[in-house]
Amino acid sequence: MAFCNSCGASLVQGTRFCSKCGATIISSSPAAPSAASATGTVVSPPVAAPPPAQSSGGGALKAILIVVAVIALRQQETRLIEKAEIVLADANSSGTRS
Repeated sequence: MAFCNSCGASLVQGTRFCSKCGATIISSSPAAPSAASATGTVVSPPVAAPPPAQSSGGGALKAILIVVAVIALRQQETRLIEKAEIVLADANSSGTRS
């Protein structure tokens, strides 16, 4: 009797998938020869396609963080300009008093 390599459940002879976990069963017995292999040509097993690339999904988050950083920098720049204007105004007013 065969057992599933994924979950260990007992398998019915000739099944292709485990009835418990759904894992694909790789049979250890050789497959029946096909017409192509009978003629002497080599038949390679099908190759599974690679899984699709997973996107990070952080594009929106990155955009929001950039916008917040730009706003914060602009506010800091505005505060620095206001302080510089005050310092210049004080320097001008103290220069005219003498």
